[in-house]
Amino acid sequence: MGKRRKSDLLMISLTRKIRRLHPDLAARHLLMAAHLYYDHGQPIMSDHEYDEMAKYVVMNWDALHPTRVWQLVGKKMTLATGMHFKFTTLTIDASHSWYLREKGSLPHLARYCTSIMFESPTNGHYAKVRG
Repeated sequence: MGKRRKSDLLMISLTRKIRRLHPDLAARHLLMAAHLYYDHGQPIMSDHEYDEMAKYVVMNWDALHPTRVWQLVGKKMTLATGMHFKFTTLTIDASHSWYLREKGSLPHLARYCTSIMFESPTNGHYAKVRG
């Protein structure tokens, strides 16, 4: 067997890391990453990481909590884009905490965010934040 390229080894490592997560936790990571990317323009993970996590979530769709299924909108949308995801206030707060822990600051967070509350089918609330 020939030598593996470094990129192949990184992909194997990433796949193993993702598969250690419960699918619902992976879905939460997707939601937080999508919020940071689409609403703040601040990516927290690479496109490759995001795509691999999305595939894992879709492959394990039946293991997701009903709230996550509602937030992700559907399997096809989960694989295509996070632009239409529904973010709960908990998702938003967690994504901000995650970004602050990883990067140290979230530019323009307080200055540009406005929240609008909507009812969810699970009798909860979610806020779609737009800068």
